[in-house]
Amino acid sequence: MAELTLNITETLDLEVGGVPHVFTTSDGDDDLNISGINGYLAQTINIPTTAGLTQVIKFGSTSAIGQVNASNFKYMRFYNAGNTNVTVQLSDSTADKQVNFLMIPNQPLIFTSLSFDNNSSTSTASDDVIQGTSNVSGTSATADEVRMISASSANNVDVFVAYS
Repeated sequence: MAELTLNITETLDLEVGGVPHVFTTSDGDDDLNISGINGYLAQTINIPTTAGLTQVIKFGSTSAIGQVNASNFKYMRFYNAGNTNVTVQLSDSTADKQVNFLMIPNQPLIFTSLSFDNNSSTSTASDDVIQGTSNVSGTSATADEVRMISASSANNVDVFVAYS
């Protein structure tokens, strides 16, 4: 079994009168280490602007093509490789519960759990959660799919899902 290690580096150098800022978790106690990884899915998907959201990954009780066994889920990361905003929706399709996240160009979005909070059971998604500002009331759900839609033109999104 493999271990997935996530480290973050921040670098900021203001041009005029600024003090450089550098922060890294690399090889430190702040790294996110996820053990027990046996496999992964990695692909780049072109997300359209159509009226409906495009299913990107499915989670179920077994593994299949494009579907990960939910009990084996460990980590997922999406990266907006395009130049248009993308809405990422975690959906519990069996209970009509979902939460949306806005992913701006060149932004990654990381999840280590399929559980999420949402407003209530509804057939329409709530507004996007932007910059970590929650619009949820604490009703819990578990994602069985991830769906996306691009804002104004088709957009590439890198998808990475690790599982045991």
